[in-house]
Amino acid sequence: MSLWSRLSVVFALVALPLVAPAGEIQGYVVLEGESSHEGVAVTLDGGLTTFTDESGFFLFEDVPNGGAYLLRANVRSFEPRILGPVIVDANGVSSDLFEMLPRVTGAVEGIVKLEGLSDHSGMSVALVGTPFTAVTDSQGSFWIDHVPSGQYRLAITPPSGFLPTSVSDVSVIGAEVQTVPVVDISKEPVDLSSEVAGLQSEVIRLDGFTRLNDARLDKVEPVVDAHQERLSDVVVELGGHAGRLDALEATTAQLGGDLRATRKQLLGTTSTATANAADIASLERQVTALTVRMDAAEADREALHAEVSALDDTLQALIEVLAASGPFQRALEDAGL
Repeated sequence: MSLWSRLSVVFALVALPLVAPAGEIQGYVVLEGESSHEGVAVTLDGGLTTFTDESGFFLFEDVPNGGAYLLRANVRSFEPRILGPVIVDANGVSSDLFEMLPRVTGAVEGIVKLEGLSDHSGMSVALVGTPFTAVTDSQGSFWIDHVPSGQYRLAITPPSGFLPTSVSDVSVIGAEVQTVPVVDISKEPVDLSSEVAGLQSEVIRLDGFTRLNDARLDKVEPVVDAHQERLSDVVVELGGHAGRLDALEATTAQLGGDLRATRKQLLGTTSTATANAADIASLERQVTALTVRMDAAEADREALHAEVSALDDTLQALIEVLAASGPFQRALEDAGL
């Protein structure tokens, strides 16, 4: 072979393209709250998919080196996640990945009403067998979020004098909000035997009351008149408070509705894979502002309730005094005084 032929062969060999060594991408994807992490689909750019084993480990082999790759981890009932970008270096090696997929959760909402009352706040509402609880507001509304999919029983603990109640078959699916029908809680049956016995004792006492002198009667009548005048003043004051209380109840109800609607919108936004961070932040600020306004309205309402309660106690005391004066006056008349 001539020198020129040998040189041609050498040049041809030098011109052959070099094949880049293949690399690997590996890591772990685990599931929140689960002991087994098997079956999570991990998809590499270009559509190549593998699945995790029980420990959450996955491996892609024969990946061209020198590139940056994105991976998507996805499995039912958990939020998908994007992993990467992953760099496969010149030696075909990538750093190990680790990602936890959070559960897709929903919420439970509803209204609980107490028989004969306008204030329905302070009742404990719990999903039995779970740590998920809430407390009702003045309208009886409650909201329980971050609830995993499943079937639950709702237990309601009312104040003393009312019957405990529960609601079965509360089903939460994915990121949905489950609305429980309005729950009406009845009062416990009242034992009137002690009241009847007290009335019988009062009748016996009045039967034994026969005569009083004119001097004692002259002292009693001005006191009764003063109590009647005070009673009229208290009734007028209570009427004014009732108007203010109705206005506060309407404001609280409106704020409660706005707060629940914004929470629903926020939950719906954060559950989508294309959620915009600015939209989420704006909704979170709205929830915070509504919560502050709600707390202020609740504080005003509680203060007004305290005033109404104090006036109501005064009214009841005056009624008891005047009620006692009626039999007293009738006894004097029967005695001819």
